[in-house]
Amino acid sequence: MGEKRSIRSRGFDLTPFDLTRLQPDATALVQRAVARNRLGSTYLVYGEPGTGHWPFSLWLAALVNDATAGEDGLPAPNVESPRIRQILNANSELVMPIVPIAKHTSLDEAGELMVAELERRRAEPWALPDSSESVSVSIAMAREVKRRLAMTGDAETTRVAIFDQLELMRLQSADALLKLIEEPPPRTLIVLLTHNVDALLPTIRSRAQRIRLRPIPSVRVTEYLEARGIDATEARLAARLAGGSIGRALRFATESDKLQERIDAFQVYRAIMSDSAPAAVAAVEAHVDSKDVGAAARYLQYWQTYLHDQLQLSVGGDEEITNVDLVDHLRPFASVTYPAESLAEFAGLVKNCLADLRLNVHIHGSLTRLALEAHRVLHQAPGREI
Repeated sequence: MGEKRSIRSRGFDLTPFDLTRLQPDATALVQRAVARNRLGSTYLVYGEPGTGHWPFSLWLAALVNDATAGEDGLPAPNVESPRIRQILNANSELVMPIVPIAKHTSLDEAGELMVAELERRRAEPWALPDSSESVSVSIAMAREVKRRLAMTGDAETTRVAIFDQLELMRLQSADALLKLIEEPPPRTLIVLLTHNVDALLPTIRSRAQRIRLRPIPSVRVTEYLEARGIDATEARLAARLAGGSIGRALRFATESDKLQERIDAFQVYRAIMSDSAPAAVAAVEAHVDSKDVGAAARYLQYWQTYLHDQLQLSVGGDEEITNVDLVDHLRPFASVTYPAESLAEFAGLVKNCLADLRLNVHIHGSLTRLALEAHRVLHQAPGREI
């Protein structure tokens, strides 16, 4: 970081790279490995989007290059070191990031796109990736990193190659990466980041030690948003909606169109719950962008929160509600007696559709099939009219 971005929140400093507070299990795992001098050569970091893949990878790069004793006695990045501040800012020769970029025709163009993406991440390390255009992991950039790693490095430092959103890597790039994993250069750490472990080649999965990023407690997400100057009430709502993801919470709280998107998603959900099958399909056609897979995935995530709230309301658990501003709209569904197996099947359909979207399936086709199947599951038994 060019300067330490630190904020005072509820009695302690919280920074974008305060991973020991935001991802304590993941950080403790590698801290213990460093303390015992048993660090692996390749790590596969996975978890839901917005739970810290990018900041964790930079924190790990800082840890292996200059560690000092932390408050708990475990090694921690020496944030007073200029070299470590450069690493945390992804502005160091020791960090070689490969992030998904748009289509390009030359290595120079790929480099320019990479620089622009890194600048976006410097502004907010926890931000979700931009899903408005098709991106992939560049084979040209992967080969460039492999070439640079083949050069002799400083014996006192560790070079860290970071491959982000590995599930978007094309087969040629994956082959080049596999060779690098199988024969890593001396004093080199390879960090693989993914939101979907199952989408990776088995040969890559089997050669990396796994680190799971867990959902972040809502209170921590709220603190992070308040630290960014977001109103406390808006921060709490965004944190509840985000499901443990700082990235999602930031998007909810800072992008006004995402609030409208959530309302549009509810219109489709309501059609599935209470309207006819043709009306449910029409709602998908009216509200779902057939070219934005990110938006489609968010719709499904909203539906998961609506279903959760509906179940909570049906048993009187108002204090556990996520969509507090939609309670009056959800109560009619909560008053209907749906068979438990039907609601469970609906939840499973949504989860499966989310997984399918990561495989670049047809968006409208997938959500239309989901709407029809969900409508059938929910309305196949008599006596459930609202």
